[in-house]
Amino acid sequence: MTDKAHFDASDIMAGLTGFQRQTVDHVVRRFHDPARPSRRFLVADETGLGKSIVARGVIARTIERIDRDPAVNRTDILYICSNSDLANQNLKRLNILGAQATPFASRLTLLARHSRRLKPSVDPGRTAVNLVSFTPGTSFSKGFRGGNAEERALLSLLLWDILVGLGHEGSRRRKTALHLILRGGVRSVERFRGYIGELAWELSEHGGADPSIVHDFTRRVQVPDERTGVSLLDRVVTLMDLTEGRRKHLPTGIGDEAWQLIGDLRSALAESSVAVLKPDLIILDEFQRFRELMNPDTEAGELAHHLFDHSSARVLLLSATPYKPFTYGEEEEDHARDFHQLLDFLAGRTDPVIDVRKTRELLGAYRESVTRGDVDADVRELLSSNLRTVMSRWERPRIGIEAMA
Repeated sequence: MTDKAHFDASDIMAGLTGFQRQTVDHVVRRFHDPARPSRRFLVADETGLGKSIVARGVIARTIERIDRDPAVNRTDILYICSNSDLANQNLKRLNILGAQATPFASRLTLLARHSRRLKPSVDPGRTAVNLVSFTPGTSFSKGFRGGNAEERALLSLLLWDILVGLGHEGSRRRKTALHLILRGGVRSVERFRGYIGELAWELSEHGGADPSIVHDFTRRVQVPDERTGVSLLDRVVTLMDLTEGRRKHLPTGIGDEAWQLIGDLRSALAESSVAVLKPDLIILDEFQRFRELMNPDTEAGELAHHLFDHSSARVLLLSATPYKPFTYGEEEEDHARDFHQLLDFLAGRTDPVIDVRKTRELLGAYRESVTRGDVDADVRELLSSNLRTVMSRWERPRIGIEAMA
């Protein structure tokens, strides 16, 4: 940092090689092009060329840009990767500010517990930086999934407060029924109460669960389903009626229904939690491992797109896995189809930054010219120009990396 008043990315950028700086500069230019910005961009450098270092550079330039905006006092950077161990490891590598940033890994369903860490700056004219990591399998997957004990404990606390607030009977028998429904795989209701007690104490020490998430979740669970006319809260009460009086186990025959209800409650809580995040930069590391997030027609993708489509969000995809121009008959994958789907995502759903149909035609024409052994230079240049709008790739040369700069 050379400017005491604002963050300066120069020190971070100085540690990058020439081609890495070129990549960062290109990404940032595309993200903030005044005429036609690309809100989504892929860096597909070959393995070993430092995509995480490029990501550090993009983070630095993002913070530098936002820190000079007096109207912004908080920068949220989201890092999405395949597992929590990788998340915790890479958060340390991506945290360019050290103690000045707030890094943590969480699940969307637990943000009501953790969102107190998403703090705005108390220093006028400066921005606080929050670096948050999610894993798709635990954060975005919806439906028939029970989550972990902490998530179900949080659901227990929230639902009990909602029920009591609406005038439902608050007896110990009713509370035990709710705990049995949400216990999931915990071996006993007593042990599950232990999770609930620990979480209740933690929340009480830090001012409770996030009020905006609680408010939205309370609203969501009371909205009747369009198809059945039954709300999530109605379903909770029905199962509590069937379970009341039991002390250790659910009644026979309602276990599957309880699991399905837990999955739907987790989905509602995740959707309520998305609104708390105001992402400026979202990094998807090795995105091809969770392609379902790029399709808004899937349950996980629908939830993820609430983040991707946020007004201030820029999405950076990282992957060293190249797409092949063809697929062998024995392969289950369809590389051309996957690449076209990627183009659709990078172009954006509204006001696409590139003409995907035209780019597909150019890809077909280029493939045909390569097959003939007579590459059309004009087609290649036009195709390259189109693709550079939303992606970049460096490959390792024979004489050394710096030769690419």
